[in-house]
Amino acid sequence: MIDMLTKTILRYLLLVLWGVSSTSTIHAQTYTEKFSEDSITISYKWQKVQDSNYTLLLEIKNNSSVQRTVAFRVLYYWKAQLHAGSELKQYCLKPGKTIKGKRWNLAFKSVVFILNDYLDPMFTWVIDDFKTEINEDCKPGLRLRWVPAHP
Repeated sequence: MIDMLTKTILRYLLLVLWGVSSTSTIHAQTYTEKFSEDSITISYKWQKVQDSNYTLLLEIKNNSSVQRTVAFRVLYYWKAQLHAGSELKQYCLKPGKTIKGKRWNLAFKSVVFILNDYLDPMFTWVIDDFKTEINEDCKPGLRLRWVPAHP
């Protein structure tokens, strides 16, 4: 009787420990800092959504006490050759504000690369044409551009 009770308790304990460890692994995907300049910090993480290729997600934080505009491009290099690049991204950030991910159009997909390519030392990505300046006149927030469904 005691032997059966001990086995049951051990099974439940192992099940709880497995659940806690798998949950912490899921939440362990945090942003890693890429660089910081003029009180602006840009961090990144790679994310896989279902069966798609990996997507680069960026996080931008304004660490200053003034409103700033930020502009940059993301470039992918493969074997020291420019492979792909984004259009110029521009954002207006309030003091202490952080923006990140798809909602802010900070997700950069590549239709070519697979996980092994991202891990290959021949692959790299850079933030290019980075500019930031104090701008009290810019309007922070997400600006959606409405496109008619039927032109």
